[in-house]
Amino acid sequence: MKAKAIRSSTYIRGWDIGSPPTNHTALWVLSVFPGSNLIVRPGRLTIGSRVGQYRAITDLNGIHGGKIARADVADFMLSQAKSPEFIGKTPLLIY
Repeated sequence: MKAKAIRSSTYIRGWDIGSPPTNHTALWVLSVFPGSNLIVRPGRLTIGSRVGQYRAITDLNGIHGGKIARADVADFMLSQAKSPEFIGKTPLLIY
């Protein structure tokens, strides 16, 4: 079997309280390597257990934040590794 190089990456960054939902480094990664990256923006991270039901929002108009357990962020990232739906996007994860 021949090995294949994987050219994709995942970037995760929590928002700082009071900061706008933008990250210039993350957006730069998307512009330099379009179509092969996923930038995950979790809401306020909690230590709770996995719920499995959360929202992945790409249109942030009217969204003022929210919270999500670290376990659900991991669940989302693993689900995207198996079946990518948000490649090239920057979804916000909240309940």
